[in-house]
Amino acid sequence: MANKNLPAARLLFLFLLFTAVTAVLSAQTQRFSWSGGENALRFEVVFELIEDETYMPYLNEFTDLQYIELSLPVGRYRFQVIPYDVLDRPSEASSWSYIEVIPMPRSDYHAEHDPNIEQQPQPESESAAQAASDITDLDPLESFITSAGVAWSPLLPLYGEGFGEDASFAGFTLRANVVFLMPWNIYLGPELAIIFDVGSQDSVSILASALALKWLPPFPGETVEKLAVGFKFGLGYRFMPSESGDVITAIGAFARYRITNKFLAEAGLDLTHLLGDVPGGGLRPWIGVSYQF
Repeated sequence: MANKNLPAARLLFLFLLFTAVTAVLSAQTQRFSWSGGENALRFEVVFELIEDETYMPYLNEFTDLQYIELSLPVGRYRFQVIPYDVLDRPSEASSWSYIEVIPMPRSDYHAEHDPNIEQQPQPESESAAQAASDITDLDPLESFITSAGVAWSPLLPLYGEGFGEDASFAGFTLRANVVFLMPWNIYLGPELAIIFDVGSQDSVSILASALALKWLPPFPGETVEKLAVGFKFGLGYRFMPSESGDVITAIGAFARYRITNKFLAEAGLDLTHLLGDVPGGGLRPWIGVSYQF
């Protein structure tokens, strides 16, 4: 996305209302199922083996269904379900639920394997045990993402005289944006930026831009997207203390890197053009941080 995140629209919260379940080991498959979360992209089911009150990793399985079928050996286990949102990012995991798989009673074993003994009807679910849960439906939580940040944004004159001859290294930018999920996991939306240039030509610019953002697949070994790239085009107005203002345009490219679920590092390069009686253009490299709501 999109963590996420609006709290109810940012994360998929799983409330598994399990009690201890005893599963009977047999030739059939054990099924563990849950309800809700129809809009989740997929689920990760994590099993841990309990031995001497110690939890040891046992099994991790992914499924795009709302159940999983396994054949667990005799023992005590706990498991939880982790949903993945439309950007294939893991959301908050469910609480742990506990089960115990016990040996099949001897008489049942003989009844199942001796052809001379009448078979008993099997459960309709064709599972040795079922664990049921309630999962809140996945709201369109990652269908839009809002963020705000600050960046160091010097201005380097490139052509014309509109921005003067000297670079403005003391510039900085405040920005806020909201982007909406479109097909192919591309985000589109508006951004509002206030740009402060301090130097030979002090000025304040207000720029409204249209953004396009795309999160790239996770890096090897990662389960969460870390890097996004994007483009923007903006139109705004530049105010100067002693002169009349001018219309400005900007086009640029940028990248976002996820530091945590909420904090992002950002960097980009904009080409800014100044319209008016004294036109000009400049490059504005920028680097900063933002907070995703």
